[in-house]
Amino acid sequence: MRATNRIFIGSILVLFVSTLGPALRTVNWPYPLTGLWPVAGLWAAIAWSGGYMSVRAALALVFLGLYQDFLHEAPLGAWPLAFLSAYAAGMSAHKLLPARNDYMTAVVFALIIGFVGAFIGLVVARGVSDSPAVLSRDLISDMVLTGMLYFLARPLLSGDGTLEEAT
Repeated sequence: MRATNRIFIGSILVLFVSTLGPALRTVNWPYPLTGLWPVAGLWAAIAWSGGYMSVRAALALVFLGLYQDFLHEAPLGAWPLAFLSAYAAGMSAHKLLPARNDYMTAVVFALIIGFVGAFIGLVVARGVSDSPAVLSRDLISDMVLTGMLYFLARPLLSGDGTLEEAT
């Protein structure tokens, strides 16, 4: 699958998952699950960071982040900055620890470094917009769920899954 198609299909998946969260009214779920929903844009940011730097991927992450801002009434630019920070941190992680040695370790390392980059991006956006505290219990629980579900979403977003064509 070509990179453009992969980014387009991944963007559709992220838009679907992001929209489905508020539509299901997760606020009414039982206590441990109250309001819990994955941040699907981080899946895309970290999965797309495994290859080479792509302007299309960066633009898609900006648009997905703006959609996330409007959807969750975040300060304008907070999620695009978080997604781009996760993308850059994930690319750095893949360069530091190449996947050829141990694939799973490289992916987990990129996931952790990408989440740290996203948190830093959100803290910077919070400082610029003078918003309430970023690191809340809800956001951390959403990030944990995002990390756990990442391995299910990765084959759909990156070229590593069965959808990839041999070139």
